[in-house]
Amino acid sequence: MPEPARARCCRLPQGEAMTEESAELPLYRWQEIARDITEQIRSGRLPVGARLPVERLLCEEYGAALGTVRRAVRELREQGLIGSVPARGRTCSGSRQGMTKPRQRRADGVR
Repeated sequence: MPEPARARCCRLPQGEAMTEESAELPLYRWQEIARDITEQIRSGRLPVGARLPVERLLCEEYGAALGTVRRAVRELREQGLIGSVPARGRTCSGSRQGMTKPRQRRADGVR
């Protein structure tokens, strides 16, 4: 039986931040979305403290499924680039630490 065609994607190990070397690899859609939002934060188009659009609007903007957008947002939150504020939604934290080093995970898998 022939092997099914592989999707145009490459998986980074969980929690690993994008590097110059990994930037050359094909990406999952959520990685493309996360990279685009990261670039918006770095360039100042999304300033620190700015609210991110709600997930449904991000779905429309990127033409992606809700689960895909949620995965991208989760990755950005784990990297410290965005945060959640009760009753305000998600905001850009833009921390330098978040832009250079991903959040450390506990050995037992708890975040």
